[in-house]
Amino acid sequence: MSQNPEFSLNSDTLGVVYKDTGVLEGYESAEAESVGETHAIVGAYYEPSGEYKGLYFVLPEGELKYFDIEAVKLGNQTNGAYITFEADSKFWIIRNLEETDGAWVSKYKMELPVEVLKQLIVGRSKPALAKYLGVDIPDTIPEFESLTAYFSEKSPSIFALNYMSSQGIYTRLDYEWEKSEVSFDYYEDMAVAEIEPEKASDLLEKFDDADGIFPVKDVLKTYEVGGK
Repeated sequence: MSQNPEFSLNSDTLGVVYKDTGVLEGYESAEAESVGETHAIVGAYYEPSGEYKGLYFVLPEGELKYFDIEAVKLGNQTNGAYITFEADSKFWIIRNLEETDGAWVSKYKMELPVEVLKQLIVGRSKPALAKYLGVDIPDTIPEFESLTAYFSEKSPSIFALNYMSSQGIYTRLDYEWEKSEVSFDYYEDMAVAEIEPEKASDLLEKFDDADGIFPVKDVLKTYEVGGK
């Protein structure tokens, strides 16, 4: 890969390839089934001429990923959701975020709604957005994540499994995260267990398999932060 040249959106010839929060994946070949390289991106742009000709990806960490390729090598899949190209002896895909990307975007390493994943990535992208795209994100609510189980001291099963971020509160129901409109006061009379991030994916799978009827004692023993 060529060294990243100076990048600016002020170029009159610069074109937008992908203007969204998405994913860049690299494969050893077009036939490869496993991904070799994965990046969150907050935009992809192409400069068709001049000294800085090539394809640019803006990464959340405030860096660029640059490919010295011709625009004619870009191709679209039939569903319109993917853009593909070949560079640096690899086959690359630009795609939209999916819920399963929570496995590497979220600290809980579990599936999450796409709007939540976008917010998590954008929240980490302030340096990149300001440096390369001229976008300043105001300091409002700090980005955070929380996964908690609520339960009554008298009930053997947990009442709710909730994920919370600056996007709001989501409750796990019927194998999906559903946006909740309830306030914190709704749970004020209940006990709460904060879930260990490294164990969240396993808990989610077992919670779904049990149709949401999950023992409080198992949460406290196996999945709670500091549980024994």
